[in-house]
Amino acid sequence: MKTESLFLKRCFWMLFSILGIMLGVSCSDSDDEMGDEGDGGTTATTPFKLVQVEADGEKVQGAVDGTTITFAFDQAESFSDCKLTVEVNTGYQLTYPTDVNSYDMTDDPDLYFKGPDGKTVKYKVIVTSNALPIVDSSKITVDGGYKLTVNNATKELVIIYDRNMDRSNVKLNFAEGALMAGAMVETVVFDLSDEPATVNIKVAGSNRPYTLKIDYSAIMTPAKDLGFVDITDAAVKEKYPYITIMRATLLNNVIKQKPTKKPNPDWWNPNEDYPGMTQTEAMAVLGDLKDPATYPGLENYENVNLTVLTMDAAKVKGRMEIDDRNSLTLSEVKGLVTVTGRAIGSKGNEGGRGILYGNNKIYSWQLPWMEKQPENIQFGWHFGFTAEGKLLCDVATTNTGGSKTKLQKVIFNEANISEDIGDGVELYREPYNFGHQVFDFDCHNYLNGDWNVVSAAYGYPCFAKDGQALTYKQVLGNNGFSDSMGDNVYGQFIMIGKTFDGKVAIAIVSKENEGDSELTPLQAAYVLNKMGWKDIMCVGVTDWQSGSWKPGLMVDGKLVAGQDTDGSVFVMAFDAK
Repeated sequence: MKTESLFLKRCFWMLFSILGIMLGVSCSDSDDEMGDEGDGGTTATTPFKLVQVEADGEKVQGAVDGTTITFAFDQAESFSDCKLTVEVNTGYQLTYPTDVNSYDMTDDPDLYFKGPDGKTVKYKVIVTSNALPIVDSSKITVDGGYKLTVNNATKELVIIYDRNMDRSNVKLNFAEGALMAGAMVETVVFDLSDEPATVNIKVAGSNRPYTLKIDYSAIMTPAKDLGFVDITDAAVKEKYPYITIMRATLLNNVIKQKPTKKPNPDWWNPNEDYPGMTQTEAMAVLGDLKDPATYPGLENYENVNLTVLTMDAAKVKGRMEIDDRNSLTLSEVKGLVTVTGRAIGSKGNEGGRGILYGNNKIYSWQLPWMEKQPENIQFGWHFGFTAEGKLLCDVATTNTGGSKTKLQKVIFNEANISEDIGDGVELYREPYNFGHQVFDFDCHNYLNGDWNVVSAAYGYPCFAKDGQALTYKQVLGNNGFSDSMGDNVYGQFIMIGKTFDGKVAIAIVSKENEGDSELTPLQAAYVLNKMGWKDIMCVGVTDWQSGSWKPGLMVDGKLVAGQDTDGSVFVMAFDAK
């Protein structure tokens, strides 16, 4: 009996010990999900307990590392229609994707949660698959050490923008083990200066293309932060999702209008207008590049009317329709997007409209507003279109006599930054008209071979080139023979350019209502540069030579901004490819 009793006691204590251990484990799990109050709440430190994705019939569990989730598949190749399973902790809410049964990982694969405090928690999603050519993305690098991320779901390789990067010569390095066995890359050097490129990976005779692009988000201020709202028509969005139309009636943090010598200030003295500043400091056009917040001052503008349209450059083709009679209106030109060009000048075909070329014909062969120019040279930045409809913003011209204008490509070169212009010392000769004397300024050194365009028009002033906000001196030294930067121009005008992220961009400042504020081209360019326009050229401007001329913008046959009543020298038209 004693032996039996002792055995029962030992069993009882063993069972009690096991229960104690189980109770301790249970409490430990509960503690991880309780808040600091210890009052029985269930606020977890992470949004979810478990996350799974099913793609191509294969279900995998996500491996979580901080705020990054990796889904490693074995056979899946398609990730556009996935099923997401998430065990969300109490107090949290999954806000994206909105439909877990139709999770498109090729669009935006990241997961977004709303926490108990109302704040958004984002988890970056990485997808790998043994069926895809890229096996180990960590073994793919960029020359120069620039940061690269690979997303197999979206088939994208994304490089974070760095201002030191040569975007025209980007080289990828694929170390051993980066690709699946037998996979080969067609080429490893890419030009990303204008638009994304395609990386072709060959596997067993088939091509697996990936898109290589640059993430410019760090240098592109969101349009809404500047005061823009999306006004794209619903029908346009549905038919042409690559077109976006935005408008601002209130602009935030715009540079103040610079003091000018009205009505037509061809020259201003920085010592008088900006006391204490040197010539170089005062020559910032879009603001001091080192500290744009401090010069020449920022303020908000109400009652403006600035409309901006962007189009994916890969989806549209552009052209110029030119009217030799100077009376072409938007409604006379068919196109998905149509924009008025330069206003009618007062000097006929010999000038006033700038150099204008198209249809194998020189319509105007002199730079605008010049009485006299250096012989054998016609120079100024232009924009133009190739036979394929691609927009180019680096066309210049040389004149070999009469109407034999030859279009050539510009190698951009910073102008010199001598302290004074026209001080009698002329260490660097400037293209400035002092009275009736014009200094020679041989621009041939800036040119490099023939450039393939079928049409071109003068774009002046040019405020930004290849992503660089230009200084006053750079515009003056590289862009022709007038040094009025648009400070004195108030009214209505058109701008054209390209954005860092591969879009053709149009802007129009119009006065739709009495009392609308008047922006200068310089102020509008400042806003566009903040939005990510890397090339900014002024096309047509209401000024002292064009009177009451009013530009316009039409999309899909409907007037979006401005008017369609005044004729212009040419109309720019864009069609879907």
